[in-house]
Amino acid sequence: IPVIYVMYLLLLRGTRLAVIASITISLSLVVMSFDPSIHKILGEPPLQMFYAFTFGCFCAAASGRLASRLTPMQANIAIAIFIILFFTARPLLGPASTWRFLVNSLSAWAMIYLVAYGPRASLLNVLDHPIAHWLGKLSFSYYLFHFLTITPVWNHPEFLAWLIDTVGLPRPAIALLIFAASTMAAMALAYICYSFVELPGIRLGRSVRSLLSPRVRGVPAR
Repeated sequence: IPVIYVMYLLLLRGTRLAVIASITISLSLVVMSFDPSIHKILGEPPLQMFYAFTFGCFCAAASGRLASRLTPMQANIAIAIFIILFFTARPLLGPASTWRFLVNSLSAWAMIYLVAYGPRASLLNVLDHPIAHWLGKLSFSYYLFHFLTITPVWNHPEFLAWLIDTVGLPRPAIALLIFAASTMAAMALAYICYSFVELPGIRLGRSVRSLLSPRVRGVPAR
């Protein structure tokens, strides 16, 4: 994680040497993700989870020149391709495949890059809805907390057995109930984290960013 922070700071410098060093760091993490012996040394989570953050660094510090040259139709086609790649990587390559993680990360990076810097793509008009904006703001905190909200179910499978065998609830109804309850709980935790942790952290990050590279252009708001 400190290496990822160093990489982002290098990208803010904007020099050719800094970009080369950042690319080297990112590619090194990608290559290391294919080596099981390194996973055993570093432990969990596996390295597949880490290099995706370096892709995010490139997206945040990118100039956007390539995406801005696309037409709206080209942006729609590109986004459609990356959506298909993102959702087919797991069933085609396997849930534990290192290639699957790489395809997912690259596809997600490409979609975010196109949305941030490219022309308006009608394929993603749903993202302009206020609810989508609100969910987007909470998405990172939701990602952090959603596992906590379903952990009690994992730790007490006897409760599920009781609902099925004694109460007689059908399995689809139980799955829907767990989904609704865990989603609401995760959303509540995400809102608290966003308001009292993320927003202060964003303000601090912008201050540090302005000190280190006052001329860096931020990602345009959509």
